[in-house]
Amino acid sequence: MQALLSLLVTALYWGWIREAGILALSWGGLTRIGEAISAVRRQLVLPRDVEFTASHALLQIDEPKTRFRTARHQVAKLDQPQLLALVDLAFHRLSPGQRLWPFSGQTMRKRFQRLLAANNLDRLPHGLSRGLDLGSLRAGGASWLMLVGDNVDMIRRRGRWVSIKVMEIYVQEVSAIQFIPNLPGNVKKQITDGAAIFPWILAQAQILDRISIPLSAWPIIFRGEAAKLEQNG
Repeated sequence: MQALLSLLVTALYWGWIREAGILALSWGGLTRIGEAISAVRRQLVLPRDVEFTASHALLQIDEPKTRFRTARHQVAKLDQPQLLALVDLAFHRLSPGQRLWPFSGQTMRKRFQRLLAANNLDRLPHGLSRGLDLGSLRAGGASWLMLVGDNVDMIRRRGRWVSIKVMEIYVQEVSAIQFIPNLPGNVKKQITDGAAIFPWILAQAQILDRISIPLSAWPIIFRGEAAKLEQNG
C-alpha cells in the first residue's frame, strides 16, 4: 500500500491525474489493467452519480477475460475511501463517452515506468521481486486485502477469479509483507515519506481541481506549497 501511495503522490505532483486515477482504480478495484484503460466514463459509477447514496464506485467490465467460464457481465468494486476520492477526482468531469485513459497502453506503461523511476522502484534488489509492472497492481491490491482481512472468498469474488486456487497464484501475502522492510534504507524512507503525505497532496489536488487550476500548473504550485511546509517544519 505504501508503494502505491508514493506513486500516487508523484503522479499528482506532476499533474498526472488520469494516470493516478487508473492506478488507484486498478489496485483498489482489482481490475486487470486493460479493463481500466479501455473503459469509458459511463462504465464507471461514482458515489456522486447516485447522489452519494453509495460509498463505493463500480466499474462495469464489458468484455471480462473469464466471460466464457463465469458471469458474462462483471463489475469491479472500489471502496477504499482515499482511493475512491482520487478516482472521483480523476474522472468525475469526463463525459459519458470519454475513455478513462485517452492514450495507448504503451503510453501508460512508459509513464508507469517513469513513476517507478522517480520513486527508485524501477530497479529492485535481487531476490526481492522480479520487478513491478502494471500487472502488479491487481495482485498488490488483492494481497493487501488478504493482509487486512481474512475473507478469502470475498477477495476471490472481488478479483473475479474462477477459483481460490487460481487466486492464490496472484496473491502473495509473504512477498507483500517483506516488500517494504527489504528495500534499501534510502528507498524505504522515500516510500514511507511519500505515503505519509498522500492525504495532504490529495486534499490540495481536490482544491486545485475545484477552482479549475490547469494541470500544467500543478507541479509549480505543489513545489511552492512543499517549500512552505518544509520551512514550517
